[in-house]
Amino acid sequence: MSDEEKIEEETYSLIFSSLKHPIRRKIMRMLVHEPRTFSEILEVVSIDSGHLNYHLENLGDLITHSPDGKYRLSSVGVAAVKLMSGVEETPPIKVFPRSKGIRTLGVFTKIFLIILLIVLIASSLFFIGLIESYVVEDTRSSLGFVTILPNQSVRFNLTLVYNATLGYSGGDDFSMLIEKREPWVSTITEWKEGYLRFTYSEFNTSYMTSGMVYDASGRIIANFAVGGSPNQSQVFGLGRIITQPGTYITEIENGGWGITPELENDPRYEHLGHEPITGQIDWELGWVYFERPYFYWGIVGLLIVSIYPVLVLIRWILTLPHRRHDVLK
Repeated sequence: MSDEEKIEEETYSLIFSSLKHPIRRKIMRMLVHEPRTFSEILEVVSIDSGHLNYHLENLGDLITHSPDGKYRLSSVGVAAVKLMSGVEETPPIKVFPRSKGIRTLGVFTKIFLIILLIVLIASSLFFIGLIESYVVEDTRSSLGFVTILPNQSVRFNLTLVYNATLGYSGGDDFSMLIEKREPWVSTITEWKEGYLRFTYSEFNTSYMTSGMVYDASGRIIANFAVGGSPNQSQVFGLGRIITQPGTYITEIENGGWGITPELENDPRYEHLGHEPITGQIDWELGWVYFERPYFYWGIVGLLIVSIYPVLVLIRWILTLPHRRHDVLK
């Protein structure tokens, strides 16, 4: 037997021995259309990487592995595919190469998905932070006609309790017990806050008063200065200062820090804080109900968004061995 005949016989032997397994024939049909990486072949044949390595090695000279990590048919492999097409009745697997338009569409799909995720995150944060409010009730009362001596002050207490009757006890401390019919609300999605408003009227002279509001621990939670002319009403409000049940003390002083250096040096107002003032002081305590109506919808939106990076991470971990194999090859 001549050398040429021996080479031909070895070639046919290689072809038939390499193609006797259906997995190897399937790989050959894939490589007819375009070169493929290890991970791309693995995705189609659906076997573990160890078995794929075994079959690729058994294909021998029928395929080549280029520096870019892709497998291609050799000239002998092309001949082997032609031989298969002549003896097999099963039509070859059609693996069409991805066109430029399809790749472009894939890029735009990823960009659209990112934009969609950003919009969902922004919407979720908006819903979490959205706050609505409205007044639920008002409590009004009066201290009556009050006389405040120079550099002196009057105090009154606002005590908030549950299921109490609305009452008033006179005296120098002007204590007031306020009924609160509904349970106090204080959660992450709904809460109540109180505001305090004063009305000064029918004062006998021009006046300037200063004031402080203390909580039950004696901490100053608000301060104010109110001035006005004789027999003119002056309304002054302190917003959102009462946030928990308890006793709140309000102190109103004749003069005090409310008299600024400009007023003190003005001859027209030299009497401020240095003579008694008498007039009507009324107060109003209002309750405002706040809520975040879509708070939990926002939380659900953020949870949905968080699923995507988790899935990407899982996919990256699962395909990491395949990418390493392509690099090493």
